[in-house]
Amino acid sequence: MKTIEQRVQNAIGQLTAVQKMLADKKNCVDILTQIKAVRGSLDALVAKFLTENLSKCSSLRSPKKKKEFAKILAELAKI
Repeated sequence: MKTIEQRVQNAIGQLTAVQKMLADKKNCVDILTQIKAVRGSLDALVAKFLTENLSKCSSLRSPKKKKEFAKILAELAKI
């Protein structure tokens, strides 16, 4: 299973490929396919991050942590 850092590197690699494809004026469909792959990589990164970190945030009961948790949930709602 990939680590968070590996997932970040994967997304960076895919974005670099998109950048090169744009510079090389590659086929639009191929570029869109690669962009879709980037989105999938980012979705996997978000899922991995949440799986590993959300329980740490929500398990703390202090008012400060509740505010932090509410901010995280608000950001998730934007995704």
